[in-house]
Amino acid sequence: MNKVKIQWIDILKGIGIILVVLGHTGIPWFFSKWIYSFHMPLFFFVSGVLFIPDKYKCLTFIVRKLRTLLIPYLFFSLINFFLANFLKISNFELSLAELFFGWNGLALWFVPVLFVIEILYYTINAFFKNNALVLFVVVLFCLIGYLFYVKNIYFPYKMNVVFCGLTFFYIGNISSKFLIAKSYNWKLYDLMIFSIFFFVISIFCSFFSITKLDMAYNQVGNLFFSIPLAFAGILFVYFLSIIVSFFSKKISKVLIYLGRNTFIILSLHQIIIMAYKHWFALWLHEQISSFLIRQFFLWVTLVFLIHVFNNYFYFILGRNER
Repeated sequence: MNKVKIQWIDILKGIGIILVVLGHTGIPWFFSKWIYSFHMPLFFFVSGVLFIPDKYKCLTFIVRKLRTLLIPYLFFSLINFFLANFLKISNFELSLAELFFGWNGLALWFVPVLFVIEILYYTINAFFKNNALVLFVVVLFCLIGYLFYVKNIYFPYKMNVVFCGLTFFYIGNISSKFLIAKSYNWKLYDLMIFSIFFFVISIFCSFFSITKLDMAYNQVGNLFFSIPLAFAGILFVYFLSIIVSFFSKKISKVLIYLGRNTFIILSLHQIIIMAYKHWFALWLHEQISSFLIRQFFLWVTLVFLIHVFNNYFYFILGRNER
């Protein structure tokens, strides 16, 4: 996959990370419920799309994932821990237990879960060369994950999420060649029709959904409903990403920038949101104005931090160069 071919993937990730941030900014319940119905499954899915099982040998693969996932995770975990305690942010008391046994409310939970999913999927592909057997193992894991949800079974670092998260990762991986090849053969009319169709399905189904899908707590609800609902949202963003990549260079540039810096945004946006929410509440009481001003300062701060990390601390992100 060259850079031209995966441009729409960066746009998709950019849209996805915007939805993640919005989901943590106190938006109305219905919009939050809709975003949650697919935004984290979207990141498991796109990680699967980008995953190439036979690209690296086993040891090289593990070392690479340690360098690009777990080491940055530990670094940003420490930043969140010390900032939250230093700033004394109200109703966000981080304990050492959370630091050492996995985050409760921070989006950083996604990183160790993705790490284990990638190692697990790599292992499954190494042991089971038959596609039917791989499918069987993935379905089995998904059912085990659903059992954890029903029985309220939780593990440190939210490892119970691995089982259902693997499903979205797997589907992203097996559909990657088709999605990438097909992305340059769509007509605008078809893109618009499919984008609107999946958007309406996603909104409509999330409205009638009894429970809010929350991957962070393995709250998956009815699998026969929640998984198709998640993919309706994922496909909406997929078609929207292609539309944007074809017809709006300026918007594409912004979304690609955000999409290529999702790790930094994912890791730091919540601590910044909570800090600004606390500070602005002291002098700005009008809810809508406060929300808009906080959004402005949030994204300005994130862009500044992206610049800092990309230029001076890129090695922490597992990169060899700026």
